[in-house]
Amino acid sequence: MDQDTDRQQLVARATKTLRSLKREFYFEEDTEAYFGKATVIAKFLGRDKNVSKMKAALQNARSYCDSIGFRLVELGSISLGILIYAENMSNDEVIGRSVVVLNNVGPFKEFDMRNHWAFPFYANIFYLFSRSENAFSFRNNAQEQCKQRKMNPLRVVHVKPWCIDFQGKSVTASKALLSGLDKEPSEIESKLFSNA
Repeated sequence: MDQDTDRQQLVARATKTLRSLKREFYFEEDTEAYFGKATVIAKFLGRDKNVSKMKAALQNARSYCDSIGFRLVELGSISLGILIYAENMSNDEVIGRSVVVLNNVGPFKEFDMRNHWAFPFYANIFYLFSRSENAFSFRNNAQEQCKQRKMNPLRVVHVKPWCIDFQGKSVTASKALLSGLDKEPSEIESKLFSNA
């Protein structure tokens, strides 16, 4: 299997799994389902502009990731799920990608209605590995360094790195950084690898 096919298959499996969680993620093709169809009433209320803005933000994010989704964390608050196929990336490259994500989440914060200090904004990066050797290297040498945080007067933005090892059938999250997903590694692992 060539690398592009491998990438597409693993990203598709991870996307499908994140859509199936108890608190699911919505990806590019799901934005209308989340915000509602563009009807006359939606246009009158301005919701059709939200759909367009979200689609544009999701499309622009594809320059630094393979797929991106969002989910409701708390009433009015969202977090991101960013999928990056990292099989052939060095540890320095994955750390750098975390910084790129941190610097590019601004457009998504406007969709979060709880935009103040008490409610941090989370970008969960799911680094996908087809071989356990590369996943092991990432977990031991780069995962903790991929945790990023940006503080400003109104908001803290956290980047939380996850490791999905398809060969070893495991999902690991970095430690001590809450994001609404901390109890979910076992759910993600179970759904991702139950039929594999």
